[in-house]
Amino acid sequence: MTTVEGIGVDEPRFWAQVDRGSGPDACWLWTGSRDAQGYGRLPFRGPWDYAHRVAWLLTHGEPEPGIQLVSSCRNRACVRPDHRIPSTAAGAGRYKAEHGLMARGERHPSRVHPERWARGERHGSARLSDQQVAEIRARYAAGDAPVRQLACEHGVSISQIRRIVTGRGRAT
Repeated sequence: MTTVEGIGVDEPRFWAQVDRGSGPDACWLWTGSRDAQGYGRLPFRGPWDYAHRVAWLLTHGEPEPGIQLVSSCRNRACVRPDHRIPSTAAGAGRYKAEHGLMARGERHPSRVHPERWARGERHGSARLSDQQVAEIRARYAAGDAPVRQLACEHGVSISQIRRIVTGRGRAT
């Protein structure tokens, strides 16, 4: 058993769960248990720790506090220390943005799976039903009621009614 800063790590047992692949730059895949996102997990320093962090710890020592280990190979099961870049949170964000690893625009989860996001009257803090929003828009467009009157009738703020009638809020 190898000890790293007073913490016991069974190094041969750890590396036995790694498929080192073939080739000089091949990924080293974690064959043990993985979390829902595909990262290797093992019991270490508390209930669980990431396998790639333990591999880094065994080869390079403990990373500085606040340092993230960003994957350069984009394989979540890879624990090869050469495929990790130590970085601050800001640096990790820049790296992910530069390499297209952030879900933005059409790849954002709210666009890919809109049914999972509570919108309109399904939102927990919604005070108006979708039918009320449609009625507010119709009455305002017809000139039947000013913003202030609509706000008083529905018990919401004037600014909320303005967002609804201008289309900047509650796009239903």
